[in-house]
Amino acid sequence: MDNEERLRAGRYHFDADRNRFIISRSFLKILLAKEIGLNATEVKIEKNSFDKPYLPSHPSLYFNISHSGDFILIIIGDKKVGIDIEKINHTRTFQIYSLLFSANTK
Repeated sequence: MDNEERLRAGRYHFDADRNRFIISRSFLKILLAKEIGLNATEVKIEKNSFDKPYLPSHPSLYFNISHSGDFILIIIGDKKVGIDIEKINHTRTFQIYSLLFSANTK
C-alpha cells in the first residue's frame, strides 16, 4: 500500500472496516497487476475529477469494486463497468417487500 492508502486505512474508526479496506484494495491491486503485467506494488490507483478511481498508466482499463458485510466484488474490463453488492438482512426482507408489493391483485 502507498502512503495515501495507509492514511485512508488509518481514518477508519472500526478495525473491521479498516481491514475490509486493506483486504479489498490488496485484492484489487493483485488482480489489476495480473491484468496489466505488473507487480501489485507497482499498481498506482488515482482518482479523476469525479472521484472515480483509475489507473493513470492504463486509462483504457476500467474497474469497479463493491463490498458489503464480508463480501467483496471486483470487476475489470476494457469498457466502463459498474457493480454493487448488498448483504441482505433476511429478518427485514418481508418488511421491505411489503412496502414494494401489494397482495391486492385487482
